Amino acid sequence: MTVIPPFEPHPLLRGGHAQTIFGAYFPGATGQAGARAHRVTLPDGDILVVHDDAPDAWSNGDPIAVLQHGLAGDHASGYLARIILRLHARGVRTLRPDARGWGAGAGLAAGPAHAGRSEDVRAVLHWAAASAPASRLVVAGFSLGGNQVLKMLAEGDLPDAVVRAMSVNAPIDLDACAGALETGWSRIYGRHFTADLVGHAQERGLTLPSRTPRTVREFDDRVTAPLAGYGDAVTYYARCSAGPLVGSITVPTLALTSRDDPMVPIAAYANADWPDAVRVHVADHGGHLGYVAANRDADGSRRWMDGVVVDWLTARSTRSRLTRAGSTPRPSS
Repeated sequence: MTVIPPFEPHPLLRGGHAQTIFGAYFPGATGQAGARAHRVTLPDGDILVVHDDAPDAWSNGDPIAVLQHGLAGDHASGYLARIILRLHARGVRTLRPDARGWGAGAGLAAGPAHAGRSEDVRAVLHWAAASAPASRLVVAGFSLGGNQVLKMLAEGDLPDAVVRAMSVNAPIDLDACAGALETGWSRIYGRHFTADLVGHAQERGLTLPSRTPRTVREFDDRVTAPLAGYGDAVTYYARCSAGPLVGSITVPTLALTSRDDPMVPIAAYANADWPDAVRVHVADHGGHLGYVAANRDADGSRRWMDGVVVDWLTARSTRSRLTRAGSTPRPSS
């Protein structure tokens, strides 16, 4: 079993908000230059752009990791830029899709990116399996991308080459997360995301409501859900939250989150019917994609999350996919 070291927050960043804000504004890395950009056409005609980085010695048969970014991010998000460097040092090729219409995918998709786009991550995995049929595949999703990955794993129809998966701070109960972004200090994040979403919609030339949405829930109710065919936010959240689906996951998966995440209420993880294939690890601290540690790891980094992601994705699975969901473990700490 992969050993997950305990997380001790940096003494100056003990709270969830401090971890979250530091992680967002001090990413510690930038997008890698020189990545090859591939276009992957989806069944509905929309196009994804996938950014492909491989170590010099990589060849078909060596592992591939697909990394899916979160809400309002893209392939150059700082946490992805850091993690691919560590993966490359272990001989892993990385594929980073931009969500529909974001990053290099601007102007290439009619449909909106949203939390339920499991089919997009699945399409990238099938593309990777076809392009490198001898390679084993692993996949990780961060924040909103984590919900997409967990939903995809539960739905199935994956290449046989997919052997491991991971989610980090996935909002598996979208309604609860929208509520968190309307409460207390977390309203700051809600306003930030709403402004990003509104600005992006304006850049795409989408028709916005006469009154500009002021919260993520309002944006989803008036823009995301109608465009995606869900009608309203209530239906969208119910159909796209991964929480009710995770019991069907059979791929060995690590679901990592923190108890003090100001955007993702921990209750959703406690209430989900996790199968035997999924290991849930709840850190007491870390915020949302923060996890800046008091001490440096073996690679000289304080980014605890990065080490956990890389160790999990590069570990050899001790079991293959389960044929059915097993017992429900309690989240570990």
